[in-house]
Amino acid sequence: MLKNRILSVLTAFILSSFAAESAQAEVFYWKDPEFKIDFVFPHEWRIQHDKNTDVRIRVLAPQGQDYASCKISAKRDGRYAMYPDRYVQRVNSVVFDVKGLMQYWIEHDNVRMIHRSDYASIGKSHAVYAEARYTRNFGIRNLPMRGMVLATLYGDMNLVFDCEAAERNWNYWVPEFMSMARTVNFPLNQRSTPNGWYRRFQEDGEIYMSTDNARTGTITY
Repeated sequence: MLKNRILSVLTAFILSSFAAESAQAEVFYWKDPEFKIDFVFPHEWRIQHDKNTDVRIRVLAPQGQDYASCKISAKRDGRYAMYPDRYVQRVNSVVFDVKGLMQYWIEHDNVRMIHRSDYASIGKSHAVYAEARYTRNFGIRNLPMRGMVLATLYGDMNLVFDCEAAERNWNYWVPEFMSMARTVNFPLNQRSTPNGWYRRFQEDGEIYMSTDNARTGTITY
């Protein structure tokens, strides 16, 4: 009886351990050598070549389902290479306005932007988010598609993460796209605290300090 009980407990432990191990998703970790961008994607997705040299990586859904894919593009952009960190949202709003974002779907027909927000993020940086509907030609047929873009100009790095899928099953792929988007990261090189002449220090008034001989000294500036 005791032996059977021990065997049952041991078997249950082994099965539960196997189930927990199987439940853990397998992923690929990718790092860009030039921009030091980190990205994690499901192991069922496949890396696909892209002729655009700005595309650092492009991944395609298993068996090309619904033509779903995501890619990361990055390039040097010195238009706003140096600015205080508190202006990053304002800079991105200018760089990735409606006209700036539409270029990511310029090769497609019937493009209609349906959403745009200045209050998004990618990595630890502010970003602009947008969605659009369009028609894409796949050679044998035209297919209604929907795409999303997360874009930021961080320092001199213009970084864009975008995904697309067939419009009919867009809602199915959104959680997968967002899950991958959350893995995108890169080193921070902007100061998040003010420095330099950012206020009138003379208005601070007097500072009182105790000297070594216990007398009070006054320093003004």
